[in-house]
Amino acid sequence: MKNSLQNLGTALRSFRRQRGLTQEQLAERADLHSTYIAKIEAGQRLPSLDTLISIADALQIPVSAVIVEVERQGKPGILHDARAGQPSENLQQVKREISYMLEDLDLDQSLLLREIIRAIRAYMTD
Repeated sequence: MKNSLQNLGTALRSFRRQRGLTQEQLAERADLHSTYIAKIEAGQRLPSLDTLISIADALQIPVSAVIVEVERQGKPGILHDARAGQPSENLQQVKREISYMLEDLDLDQSLLLREIIRAIRAYMTD
């Protein structure tokens, strides 16, 4: 998980810098505290989906772009961790957990999740 957090933080930092924003400016646009942005970028905090959406909106990028950038770094990351050595007996449990998570999503969150899944699947087939 640590590599995943670091990769996510690195990806967000890269997008922020590409847009010429400071952590404080990004935090203000995302309605977050700048120390929280710093901790995410340092790989010390994992943002919730809502927070990640707020950050992506503030950066004017789709959340799927963040996920793709994490993978593009070529380091063990969120997707690699999920694929690495999962015994088949755990697959049903993972699917059940995902199903329960989906029940709480509204339409916008469901559409966003669909976009993220499509981006991940496209990346994995390349």
